Amino acid sequence: MKTDSAPRGILGVDGSSYTSNPTGAIRRSTELLPRLSKLGWTIHLFIPQAHAASFSQLEGVSVFPLQVPHRPGPLRPLVAGRALERAFHKTNCQLLLTETPPTPPGIPFVFTLHDLHAWDVPVQSGLLRSFWIRKTFPRAFQEAKAINVVSQFTANRLNHFFPKSKCEVIPNGSDHLPECEGTTEPKDAWLSVGPWDRLAQPKLLQALSGKITIVGNYKKTLPKNATLVRPSDFELARLYKNSRALICTSPYEGFNFPLAEALASGCPAVATDTPTHREVGGTAARYFSAGDKDSLRFCLKELESNPPSQRELQNQAKLFSWNQSAKKMDSLLQRVFKSESAKLE
Repeated sequence: MKTDSAPRGILGVDGSSYTSNPTGAIRRSTELLPRLSKLGWTIHLFIPQAHAASFSQLEGVSVFPLQVPHRPGPLRPLVAGRALERAFHKTNCQLLLTETPPTPPGIPFVFTLHDLHAWDVPVQSGLLRSFWIRKTFPRAFQEAKAINVVSQFTANRLNHFFPKSKCEVIPNGSDHLPECEGTTEPKDAWLSVGPWDRLAQPKLLQALSGKITIVGNYKKTLPKNATLVRPSDFELARLYKNSRALICTSPYEGFNFPLAEALASGCPAVATDTPTHREVGGTAARYFSAGDKDSLRFCLKELESNPPSQRELQNQAKLFSWNQSAKKMDSLLQRVFKSESAKLE
């Protein structure tokens, strides 16, 4: 990525909901923030004290620990919000990038929206959390200086529920796992990567013949033919290289990191037939009806009889580049920053 060291401004990043356990939101920040730093932004990342060490190695990012609970629930406006406001002003930030409202009053912010599950599938995060999201997000949509979303699907859902809220699609990338070599041995195991929530349809995996490697915080009873692992990025990259195919069983996503990672690693993939998966997987992935065991079995047979080429997989993955995402985010932030600066003149 070519760098543009012309100073942009001081960007505060609200990581008050982040923990040491990786999530899609955390992956997005850890990939974008160093790239935004190279483009000229001064980055101040605000993280709960208990998890600050996990983010200390981000290149070009200054980490500021906050004495706050990390969960972005009802306590956040009372504790995290006040601490975030003090840290924002103390470090001379000029703009805030956040994804967990409410934002302290008087602070200009750009809002990142991953999905609208609280409206589409409220059971996914539990009814209480969905209620809190439905209470706080609409105001954030109104007050944000700009909204960025991770997929066209999320943009469409935002337009459906909040037609007056304009947004810009800045997708996640797929090119973050380290390079590694695949095995020369036969690939004998399917791969399924979490997160595992109540909508991930784990029972589908019990219908598969052959070995299954399950990645993530899987709390349900494992199928007899399954192995549970929690790999590093390098180990995950090897799993993609050495598996028969990735199986994505979730019926709802704003973006699907495992699907994008698999394609970038040259791993064939089957996924539930949803707009998000079609957007990420294109014609390189194969699709089955959500929750339908027979459809999944048929899809896997079709995949093995007519697999995508490595070129097809990687060409689709190239549509999701972190460098391109960082440039789009940089452009959006600059527009907001210049607009806010003009108001002060």
